[in-house]
Amino acid sequence: MEQDEKNNIDKQRAIMCRGGWFSRRDFIKGAGAAAAGVPIAMATSGLTGGLMDFSELDLAADDASAGGPNGNGFKRALVLYDGTGEFAWIGNVHAKQLANLIGRFLPTGARANNTVIKTVAEYTAGEMNQSQYTATFYLGQTYDNQLPTALRNDILATRKPFVFFKYNLWQIAWTPDFSADNATFVERFGFRWEGLHPGAGSTFSRVSYKGAEFAKSLLDAELGVTRVINAGQATVKAWSVDANNNEVPYIIHGRPANAIGPNGGLWYVADSPFSYMSEEDRYMVFSDVLFDMVGVTHAQTRRGLVRLEDVSAISNPAQLRACADYLSGRNAPFSIATIPIYNDPLGTWNGGVAERIPISRAATVKSAINYMRGRGGEVIMHGTTHQYQDVPNPYTGVSADDFEFFRVTENPDLSLTFHGPVPEDSRQWARGLLNNGIRELRRAGWGTPTTFEAPHYGMSEVDYLAVGGMFDWTYHRVLYFQDQSFVAERHAPTPGTTRQAEEGRRRRRERRIGNRNAGAAGGAGRAGAGTPGRGGNGGGGNGGAERAQAQAEPDKFAGQFFPYVIQRDVYRNKLLPENLNNIEPTGWPDPVEGPYMPRLPEALVRDATRNRVLRDAWASFYFHPFFDLSYLRETIEGIQDAGYEFQRASSVRS
Repeated sequence: MEQDEKNNIDKQRAIMCRGGWFSRRDFIKGAGAAAAGVPIAMATSGLTGGLMDFSELDLAADDASAGGPNGNGFKRALVLYDGTGEFAWIGNVHAKQLANLIGRFLPTGARANNTVIKTVAEYTAGEMNQSQYTATFYLGQTYDNQLPTALRNDILATRKPFVFFKYNLWQIAWTPDFSADNATFVERFGFRWEGLHPGAGSTFSRVSYKGAEFAKSLLDAELGVTRVINAGQATVKAWSVDANNNEVPYIIHGRPANAIGPNGGLWYVADSPFSYMSEEDRYMVFSDVLFDMVGVTHAQTRRGLVRLEDVSAISNPAQLRACADYLSGRNAPFSIATIPIYNDPLGTWNGGVAERIPISRAATVKSAINYMRGRGGEVIMHGTTHQYQDVPNPYTGVSADDFEFFRVTENPDLSLTFHGPVPEDSRQWARGLLNNGIRELRRAGWGTPTTFEAPHYGMSEVDYLAVGGMFDWTYHRVLYFQDQSFVAERHAPTPGTTRQAEEGRRRRRERRIGNRNAGAAGGAGRAGAGTPGRGGNGGGGNGGAERAQAQAEPDKFAGQFFPYVIQRDVYRNKLLPENLNNIEPTGWPDPVEGPYMPRLPEALVRDATRNRVLRDAWASFYFHPFFDLSYLRETIEGIQDAGYEFQRASSVRS
């Protein structure tokens, strides 16, 4: 029997990563490094019912007078952060994440992100007023870190936009002995600083913006509280709301009489929006207000992207064709995240016999992909094998199940330990591996791929930099590391062989097979929100990363998802947004952090509907073709009913 004839429903092994067992919702949920000193912690996904009344959304365009943001006069930004204290690394990582968002406003042909990042102690007098800077930002991450006198004086006198986050505003807003308001501050900006709202017991779990309500994780509950004194000068852009519907400003803008432009003066953000971010989070609010902060106008747009995930030589051709037929019928172009080489080195799903199938030799799947391309699909490269060598990493060693560029092991309690990049990691190694995948897609007749998606979104800084020199676009969520060199373990940990670990593998295998036969793959993911694994911080899940971070000191990093196109991030990559995550029909009973709830179409549609208040609104998600097609139907039609138009990834420019 031909190898390709084995690609049938029975052979479709419910490879559950990220579609269930290792979801990127959990892998990179968006909990960023927590502001209150929690390294990278868990953030739940999903807002409770009744949180919003969509009938009250302000759907008017913010400013339809000036097209897109590129070419609107933006030059560059200066980003300052606290470089002292135990959690200075958080400020460093958040500064990079802010720089990435600022990358939205670079020209479409920009080759690198030109944001200047430095510690606040390095600030020099008059620097923010230099003509090269459109705006300056300060991330107050370390409580009571002393601000340079030059910076304090420049903020009080600024006519250009200065954006101040969370801590240390009292050093400017109050008298030196903290006994009274600084009259100059209040007179100039029209609002006063009232203090920090205690984090413990806070119920300010929502942020209201243009009639929509976004979440704020109470894992970082502390807020800086301000109050408008002169409504002619100070404007509240978004409100923090507690359980009793009490409101305090979340983002406030104080514009002095001599400000340069409508965005000049002092902006204050009550916390760090990069902490515990999620798809429905106030991070989305900040990302939109950022347009105002840098003085960029943008016509109202609503665009969608959909990606069919983990397509490999063992995918089911009938399922692939069914997805393509449906999406084509709905006028929804789509991407095909293709794994060039399927590898099962331990024979996990092949009776103990190793199996390796290049996509070019999988005739029936290749034919199905060609059919999909004719129905509006575009092939993008999803790793090379989407697994690592011949060891579980962390699960089975099988393509789509495991990491390819990161070394991860599973513990007896099913939690994960992250050991950093694989031992041989280097730019040369990464480029060689990626070139293998590129050659295979060429052999299949699909030309050189222009877009790349990292397996489980997890790579090292070196790997992301390698990708940037090989592909026009990346289409994933991303890990960002502190400036300190990433110190990885230089040996591959031995997979566990305890009875408990073996039992865990047996249960997973039975669950996968059972779900496959039932036609509903999956359990909610195992990764975190910003780190690979249960908890990181970027944009899709987040809990295990906190444990992983504690176990892998000093390896500190956080994940990020993007609400719109980023022309260049700090790795020099151009990024397509993926801001809704994916469909996961089954929850995951984590032994440490508690259950991760399923993510169903209604949640993606709800988040897309909420995002309509954003001026550059996107509804971008991915779907595993082995799930029931009804999930895809409900999601696509709900997003289209909310007013979004799906785009071809290759047609997106800004």
